[in-house]
Amino acid sequence: MIKKERIGIIGCSSISTRVMLPAIDKSNSCKIERIGSRSKIKANKIALNVNCKKFGNYDEIIDDDDVSIVYISLPIALQEYWVIKAAKAGKHILCEKSISTSLSSIKKIWNECNKNKVKILECFSYKYHPQQILVNKILQKKKMGELRNFSSSFILPISPSLNNFRFSKKLGGGILNDVGCYIINASRFFINDEPISVTCKLFKNKKYNIDVRGIIELSFKNQKTSFGLIGYDNMFSSDYRIFCENGSIVSNKAYNIKKSEYGEIKIMGKKNQKEKIIPKDQTKLMIEKFCKSVNSKRLILSKEIINQGKVLEAARISNNKKKTVFLRDLK
Repeated sequence: MIKKERIGIIGCSSISTRVMLPAIDKSNSCKIERIGSRSKIKANKIALNVNCKKFGNYDEIIDDDDVSIVYISLPIALQEYWVIKAAKAGKHILCEKSISTSLSSIKKIWNECNKNKVKILECFSYKYHPQQILVNKILQKKKMGELRNFSSSFILPISPSLNNFRFSKKLGGGILNDVGCYIINASRFFINDEPISVTCKLFKNKKYNIDVRGIIELSFKNQKTSFGLIGYDNMFSSDYRIFCENGSIVSNKAYNIKKSEYGEIKIMGKKNQKEKIIPKDQTKLMIEKFCKSVNSKRLILSKEIINQGKVLEAARISNNKKKTVFLRDLK
């Protein structure tokens, strides 16, 4: 019988309480061991909602010997400190995206995890949904011929506010870290390769001095390309279109399919067809796969967070220097 991993929560953010905690609660692979918040009152309230008896501050999560996995959901600029602290304590780590604000920071995180033989996963849960698994299967079998281009938009209706970390440079806010990371990750995921170069243009909200809209272009080997449109605007968009030699695959639900929603893809070619995918909780699927990985005791640590971080870093440099950046030039 596979033991249940015990998860401690660092940060009672909206995504933590709305998405992650219910997914853990319904999983057969893990249980909520302790809730951690800056406010003990808030931690107690949330613990009661999920029938968890233990709660407190962040340090109490790290110091709890019963906790085997730490889930971290904090403003992006604050995550490095707690990820490294968790790694030093021998805890495996689930961390919200983006993990940190720079490649040098992510390398520190990876080195500490590797040194302490703990696993870390950046929480891109969309990859675990059966919709994306089906699309990948179609691409791998080359049913549409060779992939040529991945195009996607991710736009969120979020208004600027001092109360939202997304609009604080100090806390690691901005559209690139918050939303652009999805476009970069999905491009790498579906093309199944690392890009050669990145071109990124970001547009700022002058009042908050923070990037709120942008475009990202990636070039890969064999003339494969990716294009992404990101923004905080008065609309919602979460879609992708994959262009292949003999047609395309379209999804209007890409990154945040609700657990009660059907997924759907359109396959456009000689014969157009639709595929409906039954509702699944992608967060629960991600957690269960991670718990299985932890249980396997394999100590090889993937460099996925570094590869993702490199492309994000190239995007930042490209925007700042107003030029295309080649990944080979990043140290």
